[in-house]
This record gives sequence, structure tokens and C-alpha cells, in this order.
Amino acid sequence: MAWRQPCPYGWRCFFFLVFFLGLLLAEAVHGAGSEAAAPRLVPAEVRVLRQISARLGVSNWDFTAGPCDYGGSGVHCDCSFSNGTVCHVTKIFLKGKNFSRELPPHFADLPNLLQLDLSRSLFHGAVPDQWAQMKLQGLSLMGNRLSGPFPMVLTKITTLTNLSIEGNGFYGPLPPEIGHLFGEAVSVSVL
Repeated sequence: MAWRQPCPYGWRCFFFLVFFLGLLLAEAVHGAGSEAAAPRLVPAEVRVLRQISARLGVSNWDFTAGPCDYGGSGVHCDCSFSNGTVCHVTKIFLKGKNFSRELPPHFADLPNLLQLDLSRSLFHGAVPDQWAQMKLQGLSLMGNRLSGPFPMVLTKITTLTNLSIEGNGFYGPLPPEIGHLFGEAVSVSVL
């Protein structure tokens, strides 16, 4: 019995097989690494959101779902950090929620929070001193039950361009610092 080559084309079959296996290997190596990681909310911010939800009694924030915009929860994130792999909370809209609680100081622990709208949610008490460190551009506390003299902590938020605090129980004159704080492009509603 004579020996017979498995492939009648000799070296061509060998090179084709090596080429084909090389393509498979390249796809396995590059294909596995080319899929972008799903953007994730920074764990510290997840903890802060958990604190806020516990303090306010919010039950519709699903922390097992996607990192942000928890099914119409009013939490919005920007996931463009670190090449689209990291998300930060940038906006929270909790209007008309009837919380009937004090404002949580924990909002100040969200370093990238730019917009905060807590209008008509029946918050009472004072604006927390911790909020002085916030970098907000827009803040609406209108239509709540906040009270006391004008909250000086708001004059410390130097990044504000829109402030709405009307419809609360604040009293007394506006502090002169409010005039020095805001430029011409700022909208302030305090009555």
C-alpha cells in the first residue's frame, strides 16, 4: 500500500490551514478585548444614592439595573468619563414627590452634580451646611416648606447660574453676598 498525501495540493493545504487558524486566533484575541465595558457608576456615588434613597424613602431606584436613570427615577448620569466606562451623577430631578422630610445633606457627596431640582416635594427645615461645597449650576427648591432666614449656605455655591427658592418660609433681607456672588447671566427667584 502506497503512502498517500492527505491533501493533494501539499504545502498549499498546510499554509491555508495555518492562515485559517491564525485568523481564528486573531479574532479570539481581538474580539474579546474590543467590546467596550459597560459604563459603571462610581461605587462611592452608588453608596450616596443609597443613603439618599433611604433618607427619603425612595423605593423605585433599582440599584441592580443600569447605573443611571433608574427607570424614570429622576437620576441622570454622564457616562463619558474614562473613555465611556465611568459614569457620574450629574442631574437629579425629584419634583412633586411629597417627601415631607428635611433636605438630605448627602447630595453634597455627589462631586459632579450640576442640576438639582427638589421643587414641590414638601421638604421642611433648613438647607444643610454641607451643601456649601457643591458645584451646582442649577438649584430649585421652590414650593417646599423650608424656613428660617435666607440660607447663607447658598451664597457659598459659587457655581450657581440658576437659583429658585420662592414659595418657602424664608424671611429677612437678602444678604449682600448674593449680589456679589451672581453675575448678569444668573436667574434668581426668591419671592
